[in-house]
Order: sequence, then structure tokens, then C-alpha cells
Amino acid sequence: MKNLKNLKSWAFAFAICALAAVASCSKDEDNTDNTGTETVAVPTNLSAGSITATTAELSWTSDASQFKIKINDGTYTSAVAKYSAASLTPGTAYTWQVQALKGEAESDWSASSSFTTPAGSVTPPPPATLTTPTNLRIYETVTYYGADFAWDTDALYFELQVISEANDTSKYSGAMTDFSADWYVVNNLQPETNYTWRVRVTNDIAGAEDSFSAWANGSNFTT
Repeated sequence: MKNLKNLKSWAFAFAICALAAVASCSKDEDNTDNTGTETVAVPTNLSAGSITATTAELSWTSDASQFKIKINDGTYTSAVAKYSAASLTPGTAYTWQVQALKGEAESDWSASSSFTTPAGSVTPPPPATLTTPTNLRIYETVTYYGADFAWDTDALYFELQVISEANDTSKYSGAMTDFSADWYVVNNLQPETNYTWRVRVTNDIAGAEDSFSAWANGSNFTT
């Protein structure tokens, strides 16, 4: 009887050890594959928010600290579980996935998620600030009804104003290629009248107000 009792005690102890070994193996299988390499969980809960015509904020759930993000044909990286996508195209559908990395181990790619940027115009950058025309000059001979004007600029188009002493303003605009022999000729002025003049330049053929340089003032003259 004593031997039988000892046998039962031994069998019970063996069973406890076997169960402990199984639990230990199960725990190991949660973090390693059958080669002993650590496994990395696939990111979940992919979400796209704050979507504009050209940007989107992407996020996901993962306990990893390094990620690859695949957006259409591009692949990007992040050290946190989110990514700010920029330079997107308005009115375009995007598909994206995430892969988690831990050291040399990496997860499978996540299930695909998608979002679409809204259509809409993209605000253009402000026009470059143009240098005010320099070296303003009038041809040495001013006629009874006109004068020849010139200035230096790298711009393509101009607006010229000739202002009389009575504050009557004559406006002229055109391309720098409208000059004749390096001068812009005005022939409809009033005789025996004092004038001031000024010029500004632009590269915008439509002449949008915010595309012009500052005014440059020329010297006074009398017809």
C-alpha cells in the first residue's frame, strides 16, 4: 500500500510538471515562431482623419516602435503609430497598409485601408516679390506732345503712369518687348504741361494687382 501511495504521489507530481511545461510552451509560442524568432503582431485599427485636398493624418494600433507605411506606390517610415501624409493629389483615392518592425523581426502587412482626398483648388504660392524698376530716365528731347521713357527691369510686363500737374493720370501698360529702340514712346500729352511719372512691373500677363512690384518714381518733366 505504501508503494501504491508513493506511485500516486509521483504520478500527481508528474502531471503538475507536465501542465507547467505546456503552459510554458504556450507562453513562448505567443512571442516566437517555430524557429525561435520573435513574432510581431500585425497593426490593426487603421484610421485616416483630418483629410484635406493634399494631406491626411494616418494612425493605427501596435506595440511596436518602428513602422513602414505603404501608400499607393510609395513606402514611408515612422517611429510612432501615426503618419502625416502630405503632397497628396486632390480628388484622388488612396490605399494604404502598415507593417510593424521590432529589431530584425517584422510583421505581415496589415489589411488595406483607403481614403479619398476631396477635390478642390490648391492655393498657389504667392508671387515672387519683384525688384522695383531702376535707372528711370527720359529721353533728352521732350516734344510738344510727348516723351520717351525707359527703365531697367528683368520683369516681362509694365504699367506706366504719367501724371499732370492737374493730377490727370494717363495709364499705359504692355510688355517690355513693346519698347522701340529701348524707349517707350508716349505721344498724347498736353503741351506746356508739367508732369511726373512712375512705373511698376509684373510677370503676370493678366496683371493681377498682387503680382506687381512697388512703384518706382521718375523725375519731373515739362512738355
